[in-house]
Amino acid sequence: MNLLLLGSVVILAAAVASLLACIPGLHVYNVIGALLWVYLHLQATTAISQEWLSTIMIAMISAWAIGNTIPAVILAAPDESALLTVLPGQKMLLAGKGHQAVMLTALGSLAALMAVAIAMPVLPHILPTIYATTRRHTHWILWSIIIFMLLSEWPKAIPPGRRPLMRFLLANKTPAIGIIVFLLSGFLGCILFFRSPLPYANAFQNLMPAFVGLFTLPWLLYNTCSNLTPPPQEQIDSNTRPPERMHVRQGALAGILGGGFAAFFPVVTGGIGGMLAGHATALRNQDAFLISQGASKSVYYTGGILLFYVPDLHLTRGGGAWMLQSTVTTGSPHLYWLAGGAILIGGAIALLLLHPLTNYICKLVQTVGYRPISIAAAGTIVSIVALFSGWVGIAVMIISAAIGLLPLLYGTRRMNGLGVILLPIAFSMSGLSPTITRLLQL
Repeated sequence: MNLLLLGSVVILAAAVASLLACIPGLHVYNVIGALLWVYLHLQATTAISQEWLSTIMIAMISAWAIGNTIPAVILAAPDESALLTVLPGQKMLLAGKGHQAVMLTALGSLAALMAVAIAMPVLPHILPTIYATTRRHTHWILWSIIIFMLLSEWPKAIPPGRRPLMRFLLANKTPAIGIIVFLLSGFLGCILFFRSPLPYANAFQNLMPAFVGLFTLPWLLYNTCSNLTPPPQEQIDSNTRPPERMHVRQGALAGILGGGFAAFFPVVTGGIGGMLAGHATALRNQDAFLISQGASKSVYYTGGILLFYVPDLHLTRGGGAWMLQSTVTTGSPHLYWLAGGAILIGGAIALLLLHPLTNYICKLVQTVGYRPISIAAAGTIVSIVALFSGWVGIAVMIISAAIGLLPLLYGTRRMNGLGVILLPIAFSMSGLSPTITRLLQL
């Protein structure tokens, strides 16, 4: 009876997370942080156990990782793990095929759930050995990823007829702005990590204002100013061309590998994992690319939380695991399989709801337009930042938004804003935190 009741609550939580995923800029970790705050304040009087709490939250993470594809494609307000989805998704959206773009990422997410189900029996046997082998090398691996991410943004072609020096400067303007964005966000990240001005009581939401400013507000502001309304979106029916099997296999494999790498190594997000996998497998087809991003995002979020429950490993990867570690005990095989079940149930509910929710959001955009939706979304997310972080959080968000606008204005990668976590963690792993703190006088 208890298991049946828990299953019902998990299904309800996954459905709620799927609905919340449609709100641009609202991250599932904000919701989980709020739930944890309520739980900690009512712990003495509530009958909810840690086991129930963690299972519900895992299902919400799994469902949200799939459902947030809708705002990433239809409203172009992604989280940090879906940044690469925006450009190909927007191309299809402006061609009236936004619904198909969402379904392609859903296909990748389905492949990711299948991969998680297949891998669960073997992960406790192989991951402790892999971690013991790689743990001493994570610092230089992270620096290598940073260097590759910055160098892989190639100069743009400039029409002939200009002087060589001017052509060189114009061609390299985009990569240069990308490096500036990375350094500015990294400098902000060092302040937030080493001497955060935010209240200590809200430490679990420490990076929320920065992420909102870097990755959410800029595009909402752009939507508000441009007032762009995409064309009516085609419905998926029997005449819709399905993706080729080769592209499905290639995209799913690349996304699973990239998301798995991102889930296992600290600080690497699903977007970075997807980028690395795309380069490694030479993804050039649009369908394969979107499938890979859906798979990478789902494996990143669900894999990160699942690693927290692997017996004899207990790796803390991702914001969800960091928040749960203070209230949930792990190490039991029972909890590991319960977490895996919550991932699969949450993902299945999100996949079932994705089609009707996409239809509804597409119709809402046609009826209301981008500007009112973007204004409402911006007001919602700013209110959440103010609620959890106060005026200091609002100030951090505004500074982050100024940095986050640079990629939109100059056409560089928005992913470079991930310097906010990559740079301070790379310094910490390399033992340079005291030096950086002294140089910055933090």
